[in-house]
Amino acid sequence: MAGVVAAGFAVVVSTGREGDPAVVAGLPGDVRAERWVDTAEVMATVRAVVCHAGAGTTLAALAAGIPIVAVPLFAEQPLNAERIAAVEAGVVVQPGPGLDGRIAEAVGSVATEVPPGTPRMAADIAGLADVSAALSLAEKLVSGSAPA
Repeated sequence: MAGVVAAGFAVVVSTGREGDPAVVAGLPGDVRAERWVDTAEVMATVRAVVCHAGAGTTLAALAAGIPIVAVPLFAEQPLNAERIAAVEAGVVVQPGPGLDGRIAEAVGSVATEVPPGTPRMAADIAGLADVSAALSLAEKLVSGSAPA
């Protein structure tokens, strides 16, 4: 995070319900920490997302057309990060020494030149069928009023 701040970017950090926003207190630059943020609201204001490539944040960024800097740690995150890179919707930065500087460089890169897959993924997601149609059909099937 310090590297991104040093590169001149404002930072919004979501610590999670159990996290303490005070952990970022005292950092220089424009840093805001919250236990919870409205993802859609944040996506409307950012130029890049740095995340662990978990399913929720990844899907939100892809749908909003925001490039991702993925720093995978465990579970499905490495696979999601691999796919983000494969569709050219962002870059992967592996944890380890020099992480702050590598994240700052990656954020600068995707914020300056949006990876070509980013708008393509947003368009693909926007073109998916609205889930309300499936819910309506399911309700008709349950009630027995759907055509056979």
